[in-house]
Amino acid sequence: MHKDELRIEIAKTCISLKVNHREMRRNILNYYKSFLSRKKPQLSITVKQGDYREPYNKRLICKNISWKFAQGDGCYFFLFYKGALALLGPDFKSAEFFTRNPESQLLLFPFPVMLLTSLLSREKKGIMLHSCGVLDGKDAFLFVGPSGSGKSTLANLCGDRTLISDDKIIIRKYGNIFRVFGNPWWHGNDKIKKSVSSQGAAISRIFFLQKAKRNFITPLKGLFPAVDLMRNSFFPFWDPKATANTFEICSEITKKIPCFKLGFIPDQSVWRVIN
Repeated sequence: MHKDELRIEIAKTCISLKVNHREMRRNILNYYKSFLSRKKPQLSITVKQGDYREPYNKRLICKNISWKFAQGDGCYFFLFYKGALALLGPDFKSAEFFTRNPESQLLLFPFPVMLLTSLLSREKKGIMLHSCGVLDGKDAFLFVGPSGSGKSTLANLCGDRTLISDDKIIIRKYGNIFRVFGNPWWHGNDKIKKSVSSQGAAISRIFFLQKAKRNFITPLKGLFPAVDLMRNSFFPFWDPKATANTFEICSEITKKIPCFKLGFIPDQSVWRVIN
C-alpha cells in the first residue's frame, strides 16, 4: 500500500483514496474510521489539491443543484459547485479528484456514493436505497419510503433490535441471496449507536411504508414493488449503463424477497404485526 493511500471498505467493496494533504487525510480517517481496510481496491480515487482546468468541448449530460455531469476532452467528469472536479476513468472505477477545499467534504459525501452506486448497478451487484434497515435476531427487515414516510419513526421504535441505518441502505447480491449493509454516509438518528455495517445480513422481508390509523400488512405482487423500489433508489442517471441495469436489479430483488405494504401507528405495537 502506498504511503499516501487510505483504503475503506463499504458493503464488501474496497475504495482506495490517495491523499497527501495532512488535513484531508485526518478528516477522511476520522469519518471512515470504522470502515478502514487493507483489501485489494475495486474503486480508486486520486486526490489533488489546488486549482484545475475544466475540460474543453463540453457536452452537458445531466445536472442538479450541487453538480453537473458532462463529457469533454474524451472523458466523463463531474463538476461540483463547491469547487471540485472529478475526471472519471472509462470504466467508472477510477477518478482524479481535484479540489480547492482542504476540508474535502465531497470525499466524505456524496462523491464516493456516486462511484459505488455506478459500480453496483453496472455489474448488476446491487443498489443503494432510501430505506430503514433493522436486524431482529437473524431477520433483516427493510422499510422503504420517501422522506416523511416513517423510516426514522420505525428506527426510534427498534428497541433492542439492531438498527442498520435509518436512511441509506446498500443491497448487494450474493448468488441468489440479497444482503443489506449500512454505511458511513447515513445522516440519521445520532443517538443510535449500533450498526451491522461491516458484516451485513440477508434480507428477510421488504415493507413499503404508509402512515395509517391502524397497523396492517398487505402482500404486494407484480410490478408495483419493483417500481416503488426503483423510485426510492439512488438512481445513477449520470451513468447510462448503470441506469439500464437498475430496474432489472430492483425487479429481481422484489421477485425473490417477500414484499408488503405496511401501515402503522407510531408505537411498539407495529412489531407484533411485522413478526
